[in-house]
Amino acid sequence: MTDKDSIPPHDDQRRHPRYASDAPVEVFDRSDGKLLGRLLNLSAEGLMVLSQVPVTPDRIYRLRLQMTLDGALATVDLGADCLWCNPKERHNHYWSGFQIIDIADRDRTQLLNAVQHP
Repeated sequence: MTDKDSIPPHDDQRRHPRYASDAPVEVFDRSDGKLLGRLLNLSAEGLMVLSQVPVTPDRIYRLRLQMTLDGALATVDLGADCLWCNPKERHNHYWSGFQIIDIADRDRTQLLNAVQHP
């Protein structure tokens, strides 16, 4: 079973389509530079991250997403509010849902393009 097969259910009342990330996208906490986890899926307003450590809900995070685009390392910085964090059933991992609250238009476009067209 892959991580995407076991994503926890949540009320799906989104206004924007959600895209699963087939390309590897690492998510870093810019406040300490540590790897927070990896991107599982993304919409224009939010993202889901799989991490090995719990993420604190109701906290604003300054995130940096790193990915490879056209053979070069690309980064996208954004601000996001962690709305929830749930433990995964196995493997000592955590699912976390974030609402994007601050991102440059250019970065939003770049990120959506990277996820939709790896």
